[in-house]
Amino acid sequence: MFQKENKASITVTLAQTDFCRDKILDPQDPRCARVILSGKVKKIKPGSPDETFATQALFSRHPVMKTWPKGNYTTSKEKTQNT
Repeated sequence: MFQKENKASITVTLAQTDFCRDKILDPQDPRCARVILSGKVKKIKPGSPDETFATQALFSRHPVMKTWPKGNYTTSKEKTQNT
């Protein structure tokens, strides 16, 4: 994993929340903000506090993944270089 190229971009928008809908804003409206973070992805060390946090966050959003066999997902983090 990440052996040749470990660059990635993550896009987050308020359209993913109830904010824009509640304010009756089109997802393309500038008030419905978005940000793109780009940087390098790094695998999280097994058993580390980062892994515990990442796994809890992943399972809270996607509970069914708790039943997946080990090795069918991985946790990683991005060292942001550009916003």
